Amino acid sequence: MSSRMRVALVLGIVMGAFAAVGTASAASDVVISQVYGAGGNVGALRTHDYVELYNRGPLALPLGNLSIQYASATGTGNFGSSSTQLTELPDFTLQPGQYFLIQEGSAAMVGDPLPTADHVDPTPILMAAGAGKVALVSGDETLNCNGSAGQPCSAASLARILDLVGYGNANFFEGSGAAPTIGTTLAALRLGNGAQDTDNNAADFAAATPNPRNSVVGDAAPSVTSSSPSAGATGVARSSNVSITFSEPVDASGTWYTIECNASGSHAATPSGGPTTYSDERGHPRLRMRHAPFAVTETAKDHWLAHFREALDEVSLTPEHDQQFWDYVTHAAQFMVNSLEP
Repeated sequence: MSSRMRVALVLGIVMGAFAAVGTASAASDVVISQVYGAGGNVGALRTHDYVELYNRGPLALPLGNLSIQYASATGTGNFGSSSTQLTELPDFTLQPGQYFLIQEGSAAMVGDPLPTADHVDPTPILMAAGAGKVALVSGDETLNCNGSAGQPCSAASLARILDLVGYGNANFFEGSGAAPTIGTTLAALRLGNGAQDTDNNAADFAAATPNPRNSVVGDAAPSVTSSSPSAGATGVARSSNVSITFSEPVDASGTWYTIECNASGSHAATPSGGPTTYSDERGHPRLRMRHAPFAVTETAKDHWLAHFREALDEVSLTPEHDQQFWDYVTHAAQFMVNSLEP
């Protein structure tokens, strides 16, 4: 079989899944997954303020040379303007699906203690209970701005911000609005167990009971981060394709979902795609299941990718399409690995 024919065959198998993947977000894979600013206050559930990070990506990522920088919701102080507004992160490699708990200040040690923090700031930030701005920043020098109209961040400062959470009545945030107002019994929690990141604080966070998680917490179960049509959508045609995206790769099989409408009842569908986005448009290729009888190691994966790369080069796709397809292929190949090296 020629290289060109091999590409055509594989394209036929995976194109349904590829169509549902789309373009990757430019957001950082390490995100701020939780913020609590009422630590130790009267009526507080926790003794300390805290910031929780989460690695929502597929690769282990270092936290060294990063910092947490704080600014008030509407004041004039800059992010990280002093040592008590800035937390330098330690040399720590955050694994995929792993949390990192940072202990900050306490008003009066009221409430239950935090789980063992991964990092205790020796000059802790005392955050506001209901509203404020927290940024995950590249480097440990102040951003020298606070994001307000009067003190906007320069392009260079914005480029250093890996993630931003404005909560309450904050005047600087991602997307259409700030995360909800929080308090003594409420923290700002990122949806999808910390994995949802649409670059919109208003959509990505909910005010909920504080649930601080450190690096020893077990891997969180997959959750649905988005769907199309969205929940509660109206005027959706019966022939519409349904797409569901999970917070991490999953092997969806069997009757793991149902489709029911108030007017037309139950509908049968066969899922396709994966490993994170599934659609009912085409039958599932079930590649992982079909490879289950065989030992697929990292070496085998690398050999397969080498042949695929050679064949894909002969097709001469546009650079953009080549990169998008190659990103999907490499991700899918990793999903096929089911055995350790002998």
